[in-house]
Amino acid sequence: MKVKHILALFLIAYIVMTVGALLKVMHWPYGNELITFSTVLKVIAALTAIWKVFTMQSFKDFLNK
Repeated sequence: MKVKHILALFLIAYIVMTVGALLKVMHWPYGNELITFSTVLKVIAALTAIWKVFTMQSFKDFLNK
């Protein structure tokens, strides 16, 4: 997965979180589900970003200096 895809996943998660919070504040249905879904998306994106950083060769060279 490219970095731009990881950033897009974060962006989508934050947009879904904003919509979920709006639904929650207005007491409309499915606010909790959207907030939960966006949290799962953020966790997946964060784990993917951490995996991407630790598998980069340039990062390994930086840690060995």
